[in-house]
Amino acid sequence: GDEGVRQFLDQITALGHDVDVKDFGEVANVFSGRGHGRDDYVEEDAPSSQKGPQYLRVGDIRNGFIESPDIYLGKGVASERERLEEGDILLTSVGTVGRIASVSSKFAGSVPSQGIIVIRTEEELQPAYVHRLLMSSVYQKWIEGHSVGSTIDRLRITELRSLNIPVLSKDLQETVALMTDPGVNSDRILFVLSGEIEKDPVVTFLSESRDVEELDLGRYEVEDKMYE
Repeated sequence: GDEGVRQFLDQITALGHDVDVKDFGEVANVFSGRGHGRDDYVEEDAPSSQKGPQYLRVGDIRNGFIESPDIYLGKGVASERERLEEGDILLTSVGTVGRIASVSSKFAGSVPSQGIIVIRTEEELQPAYVHRLLMSSVYQKWIEGHSVGSTIDRLRITELRSLNIPVLSKDLQETVALMTDPGVNSDRILFVLSGEIEKDPVVTFLSESRDVEELDLGRYEVEDKMYE
């Protein structure tokens, strides 16, 4: 919970890195999706003149990727403000709380349901870095500890906005983002930040390979395929 996050932040600072600890709400736009009823739905095979964006529900979010939804909203039902952008991070906040996924170009323009929190990072935070942090063991334990409910667990958006996160340099954020484990043990993040990144052959390959660079794929597209 809170103590685990504090210890994690202290350990990063102890490594000698220039780290700025901030509340999530200071460095990202954190907001919830909106609920739409069945009257707003249209069938997948409906004429294009009637079919609007895909509607993402909690069950469509897996750890690391989005499963293609089978529900669409009618044309004109959702506002532009509801639509997702490439690079948004999704976090399930109802039921199975804590599932994380990045929005690739494939799902940009989709609309999230009420049980999904959207994290849209600002300039000083890289989306892939935030994705890795939230999937790490220390932050998953924090999410679990702050999910409450008598019958169904819920994570309140106000709690998430006040969550402390380490804002590192761009290079260090990229280092963490390139870690290949879908669910990362927090100790391994500390290991990588300690300067032992050269000992991880997979990360070294991804960061230096000309073949990977020539693929010219967006980072989030690559991550989606890695976890499918």
